[in-house]
Amino acid sequence: MDLETKVREIICDVLSCQVEDLSDDAFLSDDLGMTPDDLEEFVAMAQEEYEIEIPDVDAEEWETVANVVSYIHDKLENA
Repeated sequence: MDLETKVREIICDVLSCQVEDLSDDAFLSDDLGMTPDDLEEFVAMAQEEYEIEIPDVDAEEWETVANVVSYIHDKLENA
């Protein structure tokens, strides 16, 4: 499974949505209704899945699904 698909699955696990419903430009809070608690849960799941550290300050900068995918991709490349 590719990175983008897995990240989308984790987002949907947290938000109880369908992967097919997520567009790259969907805003996490405005379009998807992600709360700070949801974001915290997503970060914990992503850190466990990819064995990376995601500082809260970085996660708070994410606005869209594409931002999350890009961040995790960059983090893995530079690990």
